[in-house]
Amino acid sequence: MSTDRKGERVIHIESTFDVSGANRDTEMFAEFIARDAPRSFLDVGTGTGYLAIRLALAGSDVAATDICHRAKALAERNARRNGIYLSVRISDLFDDEAGTYDAIAFNPPCSARPDPRFLTVVKEAIRRIEPLERALMHHMPKHVITFRRDLIHRFIEGGSCHLNPEGRLYLLLYGHELSFLEAMPHDLVVTAHTPHALRRRNLAFARLSRRPDRPSNG
Repeated sequence: MSTDRKGERVIHIESTFDVSGANRDTEMFAEFIARDAPRSFLDVGTGTGYLAIRLALAGSDVAATDICHRAKALAERNARRNGIYLSVRISDLFDDEAGTYDAIAFNPPCSARPDPRFLTVVKEAIRRIEPLERALMHHMPKHVITFRRDLIHRFIEGGSCHLNPEGRLYLLLYGHELSFLEAMPHDLVVTAHTPHALRRRNLAFARLSRRPDRPSNG
């Protein structure tokens, strides 16, 4: 087992061009969720499996889903590399989901299909040029905005039915999506987390909790 300079365990993640990789935003998102110490955790759209692995190492009982078979294989392989057992279910959001959880997280993708290899290379190059990346993250194409809003709506609608009484939903969003989230018709309380490191890249974390007087829908 390897640790970093803070004595924390290092998570070893393999990435592939056709599955969105784990970056510093993913790591910060995992830390944000782990601070709430959920006993049970569902990672929706797990990708590389990083969130599920990080929460498992923090002591949560984890489950994970993804719509992509390549992501399933990659996440399970990454889990084994880190000494974690993870069986990823193939699912479109909450299709056939019967369980309830203390925490359910989702980092919505920007398209329904993996990027072609050349586009993945271009995006990776853009991420290395901070001013360009920041400009693009503040000016998303209309079709991407519409696609993501539909996913966010479906996630909240489905996820609220799979929360334990004091459970919470977590989203990694672009900054402009917070107002859309807060305006949505739902019975959850939205708490935004936007430290400087996120704001400068037009990103935000959102925690959605049940109102104290609202019963579980499960």
